[in-house]
Amino acid sequence: MMKYTLLFLLLFVFQSKPGFSQELTLAFHWADETLVGSSEYNNTYNEVWGLVVNDREFAVIGSTAGTHIFDISDIESVSQVAFIEGAVANAEIIHRDYHDIDGLLYCVAAEGASTLQIVDITNLPESVEVVYDSGEIITAVHNIFIDTSAHILYGCGVQTGGGFGLNFAQYDISEGLEPVLVNTTAEAGYVHDVYVRNSIAYIDAGSSGGLYIIDYSDPTDYVVLGTMLDYSAYGQGYTHSGWLSEDGSIYALADETPGLEMKICDVSDPTDIQVLSTCSSEVDPGSMAHNQMITGDYLFTAYYHDGLVIHDISDPSDPKLVASYDTYSPPDHDSYRGAWGVYSFLPSGRILVSDMQYGLFVFDFDWGEPAVSNETLATNSGLSIQVLENSFIQWHSGPSDTEELILSFYDVQGRLLMQEEFDANLSSGQVALPNGTGQQLVIVRLQQGEKQLTEKVIVGSKL
Repeated sequence: MMKYTLLFLLLFVFQSKPGFSQELTLAFHWADETLVGSSEYNNTYNEVWGLVVNDREFAVIGSTAGTHIFDISDIESVSQVAFIEGAVANAEIIHRDYHDIDGLLYCVAAEGASTLQIVDITNLPESVEVVYDSGEIITAVHNIFIDTSAHILYGCGVQTGGGFGLNFAQYDISEGLEPVLVNTTAEAGYVHDVYVRNSIAYIDAGSSGGLYIIDYSDPTDYVVLGTMLDYSAYGQGYTHSGWLSEDGSIYALADETPGLEMKICDVSDPTDIQVLSTCSSEVDPGSMAHNQMITGDYLFTAYYHDGLVIHDISDPSDPKLVASYDTYSPPDHDSYRGAWGVYSFLPSGRILVSDMQYGLFVFDFDWGEPAVSNETLATNSGLSIQVLENSFIQWHSGPSDTEELILSFYDVQGRLLMQEEFDANLSSGQVALPNGTGQQLVIVRLQQGEKQLTEKVIVGSKL
């Protein structure tokens, strides 16, 4: 029998820390007591992912049994709408991983004689369909990441159906359902995790050590743009995971080593990567970050034992801890237990967290006031942006400017949605906001020569 734990009961188990500048509230929690824990770490649950399908929001969480999908659009009546059993579904499983593209959810596991499962999610919440389930190409893989701009799936620590182990591999998923292997090499040796945008891969090299930035525009002839192989001055351990900011200038890097802090790195010049600052959960000297995401000005991190931790990195040289929530109730900091993953890109602004022992958590987070109609969002050296009631952006520039203006729109993962250029002799103009399905957080950037103004706006209808 599934256990949907009520909020008032949870308050006695899980702790939300008071005194922070921004509110973080538990909206929903799920765990299933009938599922077994892994034989190694007794973790029933692993990775978490978020989806928006048919104007509804969904949470995806992995377990030893398989993949669970919840409709969280109405937080008062959340339900599990789909379950995909794993090829291996027992205590052997520690780690599953997920990514989606074009209405397909890619599901993998890191242990056992597993498979790559590709799931058609276009009919959610009514149904899902497993359209590919084979271990021929990928039997097991530790982490995957899909570069949506190039339709390339990156695999870290791959076991193939032929029994070969690949430290790092790229697969073309643009044609048909069967991935096509295009490259199996990387300068970094074993790759533990990777973040990729527009064919630029940010590689976390695990015990090999360090961060690599590699251009895979041509997968068979890649170019190393830069490395940071020694950051021991800030505490260097097992280079585990990272995430790139929306403007591509900041990379948050985590070492999966007790007591080491998160590194906030300037990667705007890959030939000269700099650690600007470090931050932590501020709970225990032995705390350890696991996985993270950056959305807007916020760094969301799943910390083993310490739960969800949120930093404001609007000033990356001085991160501010603004909210946290302890998903793991025991006080110990032994072994690998507690919060595993986080997802922070849902249009509603809700945050998803998976805890290895305690399951799925859905949080409401105070993001601050969104842009409102007829309110000037910001100004910078004569530049200003304003949202109008008719879903247009109004921009203004200084009267003495002689350089052309560029107005760009990006989604929260940094993909360019639209770009407009204007003559230097114009001092103002209007552009319709790009409007997708449901509510969407859009990054608006106005540039004129060396001046730049970047703001976030909410567009579209509310889910």
